[in-house]
Amino acid sequence: MKEDPSSSSNNSFAKFYSALKPNIVVKHFEWMSTYGITGVFHMRFMEGLQDDKVREWKTTVLRNVKRAAEITGRTFSVSYNIAGHTIDNTVLDDIKIDWMRLVDEENITQSDRYIRQGREEEEGRLLLPVLRIYGIGFKDVRVSDTSGMAELIDWFQNTAEEKYRVFLIGGVPSKWRTLVGDSREESSWKDIYDSLDGIHPWHVGRWRTIEHFDDYYSDTILPDAEYCNGKGILYMPTMWPGFSWYNLQNNRKHKQGETASLLHRLGGFTWRRAIQHMPVLKIGRTIWMSQFGDAAKPEAPINAIPRLGGTFMWRQAFQYAANPNINTIWMAQFDEVDEGTAIFKVAATEDDLPARGSWLSLGDDGQSLPSDWYLRLCGEAQKMLEGKISLNAEIPIQPFPVAGAELQQTER
Repeated sequence: MKEDPSSSSNNSFAKFYSALKPNIVVKHFEWMSTYGITGVFHMRFMEGLQDDKVREWKTTVLRNVKRAAEITGRTFSVSYNIAGHTIDNTVLDDIKIDWMRLVDEENITQSDRYIRQGREEEEGRLLLPVLRIYGIGFKDVRVSDTSGMAELIDWFQNTAEEKYRVFLIGGVPSKWRTLVGDSREESSWKDIYDSLDGIHPWHVGRWRTIEHFDDYYSDTILPDAEYCNGKGILYMPTMWPGFSWYNLQNNRKHKQGETASLLHRLGGFTWRRAIQHMPVLKIGRTIWMSQFGDAAKPEAPINAIPRLGGTFMWRQAFQYAANPNINTIWMAQFDEVDEGTAIFKVAATEDDLPARGSWLSLGDDGQSLPSDWYLRLCGEAQKMLEGKISLNAEIPIQPFPVAGAELQQTER
């Protein structure tokens, strides 16, 4: 843990972790085990990956993820990200090269902890490694070659050597089905979306209140899920706890340096420890977790989309779990602190915050909550999705023990 001179209000030093350190990653996977999170998708950003040094440090983190999953009995998968201002259509070939390297040199899919999902083929149901590619079909992503995208999808599903084939999930725009809004509008993109094994629309920032979510669910998510069910496509909506990129946007206005880069990772919430990837909660009826967000206005206030003590997120969990066409949920995110969506342990009160700068704690919505509150909520959401607890529109647990009830004590 690296100390920063920006001490917290209780005069202790603010500390910053590095996922390059194996013990840090193991700690996060231990948290996942404790709270019933089955695993993660690890985000592999394609930007800069052609540089040998950049690729090596990114791969080192992936090795740490693989090792931690095997130690703790969690699962993991790779998620490519093709967004970025230096990325263009050539990334489609770069992904093939990198995936073959991960399979051949890192033996990534040989791990018994790598996530797999079944796909129906002429010869029967095949259990394939799961791979996600985020950025397919977005207007603001510079990958526009539908022929090249179709060839890449076919390669992963059919024409590659068998060891490279996958169950392919697309991280797509929220308006993918109707080809409007954040989606590219050319009709050829509909064929791209329909060819995927799984559809994951990016929903962070698409609603700002519980009431707005209910409308969005009825107008967009419900028909999306019905459409995918009819096509035999896995549909995976996004669940997220709230949003803030106040510090992320402010830091872009200042000269980049070591301190600026560290603070850039903080965003809205501050934390004790964490990593750069995303949790999963089990294939079948499951919640997968992620790392990456993109939607709120730069001029938004520090608490742009409040978490409301967990009720904002729980409403999503309830609606998704109640829908028979939704069997998988993408939880955004395990550690996305720079956009305020992290669900790992964060600062519970103002006393835990750095003395300098503008930060959020879990107490900023006027409720007293433990630092592990969102890990606990994700564990309960997983149980509800699996039918281990009944459907409940209200959060079924209390933040702290109450008189006359025996509640499990959790580490702060």
